[in-house]
Amino acid sequence: MRRIILRVGIVLLLVGAALASPLDGRAQPSAPPNLGVMVPDAARAVLSQAELVEGVCLMSRWRAEEMFAAIDGVAAKQPAAQAALDKAGIKYALPNPEDFRKRGNDALGAICSAPTVDQATTAVGGLLAVNRDMEAKYGALAEAMGGEVKKAVDAREAKIRADMELFVEPRRKQAEADLRAEGQKIADRLQEQVKPKYEADINAYAQNLAKSYKPEQMASFSAALQPYIDQKIEQAKKEVTVQVEAALASRIEESKATIRAEADKAAEAMGAGIKSDMDGIRVAFDAMLAEVELRTAAAKTADTPAKRAAVEKRVQLAMKAVDVYIADAKNTLNLARAELTALKAANPGALDADALVARLDASRNKLEGALRTAANAGDEVGFTAAYTGFEASWREVAAQVDQAAGTWTPARVCQEAGSALAAAKTQAEAARSEIGNAQGGVVAAPGSDPTDQQRIQSMKDALTKSAGTLDTFINTIGQAQAACQSPSGDPRALIAQLDQARQAQANARQAYESARLLAQSLAR
Repeated sequence: MRRIILRVGIVLLLVGAALASPLDGRAQPSAPPNLGVMVPDAARAVLSQAELVEGVCLMSRWRAEEMFAAIDGVAAKQPAAQAALDKAGIKYALPNPEDFRKRGNDALGAICSAPTVDQATTAVGGLLAVNRDMEAKYGALAEAMGGEVKKAVDAREAKIRADMELFVEPRRKQAEADLRAEGQKIADRLQEQVKPKYEADINAYAQNLAKSYKPEQMASFSAALQPYIDQKIEQAKKEVTVQVEAALASRIEESKATIRAEADKAAEAMGAGIKSDMDGIRVAFDAMLAEVELRTAAAKTADTPAKRAAVEKRVQLAMKAVDVYIADAKNTLNLARAELTALKAANPGALDADALVARLDASRNKLEGALRTAANAGDEVGFTAAYTGFEASWREVAAQVDQAAGTWTPARVCQEAGSALAAAKTQAEAARSEIGNAQGGVVAAPGSDPTDQQRIQSMKDALTKSAGTLDTFINTIGQAQAACQSPSGDPRALIAQLDQARQAQANARQAYESARLLAQSLAR
């Protein structure tokens, strides 16, 4: 039974980066859902490491344009924000956007210079780390600056209080002096008014007291009279004081109200400076956020050289992988021409080999257009949907081939597959021998440099992993060859086993490619 193997290699390079805006938790530009890179095994099986690395590189450069646009937005508006903080007396240095730009460019350099696609996809994590760090630092600015803002405001308020003391004290003293002068005038006037009454009381008391004394007792008389005079003087003072206070009560309240109003007005003027500075900070950071959102939104839809290069390479690699499997499918169709012709003779509605090839070609061309449209739009769902639609057409062709396979037996399956299995095993064993040689060439690094020791250990681990993958593949082929020594039963079960061997071949090729690159680095 001949079957079309449904292993179309669509290259899905999903790289995302977005910047959260600075200072607070208001609505932020949202991050793309796919923050990473995925390269299917089917693509790895037919594309070289250099091609895959180039695809990851170009996609990373395109998608990183949003992050760099955000950095540009911050760099354009941050000087004004820093100036607003300085003006308010807030001693806080904002992050340097150029540091993020350098780290982003370094990360892109690591991606694009990686020797293998696995190392390139790992390096994409470095690019995303720059983005996450920028998000974290700008997103936490409000909290980070909180202490400095409080200190600056407290210092300004303390100065206002001190300035208010300087403002109020001379006005209070002047008001006291004015009231004392006015009170003295009132007191002088009142003293003249009450003086006759108290003098009359003293005279009456003295005349009555004098009746008890002889002329020669005047000294005793004066001593007896003095307490009464002192009492009357004190009584007169209290009466005048009460009347003065009553006369000045409204003037005192008026003076207090005037000073309070002047003080409130001065305090408001002084406090307006704090509010103005805080408003200036808010306006500056709002402007930074708006600039970031504007530039990142523009970057998402911009038709840049980086985008065009990434889209073209992505579609090119996807179609190269597809074309390899289509070529295999066409070969299978050609081998099954006799069966398909017999099927069409029995069922006129069935398609012959030429019609099925035409359907594959039409589906292939439709797929390329759909992939390019989706990639240009940054539509990952559409990109995947295009492949899914193509796969459905592929399955229809495969079903036609399966329907024509009634005459196949396990013996015939083994006969057709025997030479391919033997060749694959020979190649795998040769590759396994090369890996063994490479393993023998890895020796401990001289000296005790931890970096060299770590590098050697990484090479050992990578070679061991590659050797294990090839051992698994060789074992899978051996199982298929063992089954073909006495073929029997349902041919479909045997074909499934052969498919399993074919699927394992992709991992084996990747393992060999990785080992070969490591061996080259050891030989340098």
